[in-house]
Amino acid sequence: MKRDINFNYIRVAAMVAIVLCHYFQVYGFFGVSSWLNIGVQVFFVLSAKLISTKKFNTKGDVLRFFKTRILRIFIPVWIYLICLIPVLFVVGRGPDVSAIIM
Repeated sequence: MKRDINFNYIRVAAMVAIVLCHYFQVYGFFGVSSWLNIGVQVFFVLSAKLISTKKFNTKGDVLRFFKTRILRIFIPVWIYLICLIPVLFVVGRGPDVSAIIM
């Protein structure tokens, strides 16, 4: 499948919206941040569109697709958390145990 450059523009706009959403949440502008949170929904729609156009010939193709996605996403998340949580305890802002479990 040929890559469509227009999807990249939409992805960039969604990323900017998400970054601004987090920025406005930090500074207490929750009305603005709730509108900018639409970037998350845009990413979900783009992901669904791109996955729906992917051709899977066998069950192994589907399993391989999800295995690579899981490895690409969850390994960096766990590395980040393993590095971040001890740092938060050192600076005195340790996370809530229930938040870690969730």
